[in-house]
Amino acid sequence: MPITIPNRNLVKPTTTPRRIPAQVKTGVVNPCPLAVSTTGATGTGGPLMEPTVTRVGFAGYNVRPDVPEGASADDEAYACVSGCILDGFAGVSPGLDIFVDPTARPDPIGTFSGLTHTIPAAGAPARIGFGISTTKVYILAV
Repeated sequence: MPITIPNRNLVKPTTTPRRIPAQVKTGVVNPCPLAVSTTGATGTGGPLMEPTVTRVGFAGYNVRPDVPEGASADDEAYACVSGCILDGFAGVSPGLDIFVDPTARPDPIGTFSGLTHTIPAAGAPARIGFGISTTKVYILAV
């Protein structure tokens, strides 16, 4: 079951998130799951984040739309968060596990959230959160 984003400008934490200090490696259009890049680091040695379609390296969920390449959490241009409830989704089933959607990102990205209730090949241990209501998800702290 895909989870969608009806309005990418309305995805936001409703509880205090755990923010991951990092810099985004490549720009992102929609809010999406992020992983630590396996290639490169910031000039100060910090982590670079990039959109992901697997649980491997998952570090949190970016809640900002239209993030430019190189934006950092320090300048508020993007926000990679975990350990919080996020609102602004559609197709969420309360109580069901949430996983990173392994589907390739569409172009244009449209309502793609990068989240799904469908258990991936890696199985239930790949869970990154669970549904809270029909519009809210809880992203596990990493």
